[in-house]
Amino acid sequence: MFEAIFTICYGFGTGFVYTTVLYHAWLYFPGREGTISGIVITGFGLGGFISTTLSTKFVNPHGVDPIEHDAQHLELKPFDKEVASNLPEMFSKITNLWVVIIVISMLLVQKGPSV
Repeated sequence: MFEAIFTICYGFGTGFVYTTVLYHAWLYFPGREGTISGIVITGFGLGGFISTTLSTKFVNPHGVDPIEHDAQHLELKPFDKEVASNLPEMFSKITNLWVVIIVISMLLVQKGPSV
């Protein structure tokens, strides 16, 4: 159930954010929609790459390999407690990083061109 709700909410959330950013980027650079679309799409891709890399480094800093289990032991966890215990700290670090990015972004917002 969690997977279904998460993927639906994530998909809608990303779609709303993506189209809003793209639309406003087009307003700032009329006549250059193709170039601006490429820059925005690159930013979204790099953002996913960077956040995945940071999350992995925070949760599994020593590169511990997952534990192999046979099909009869699916209830067992793929990582030991050392890696699992880093998860709450990772959420805290990522949240703090997002707060800093959002505050800096809010300070840089300017009035856009009138439509």
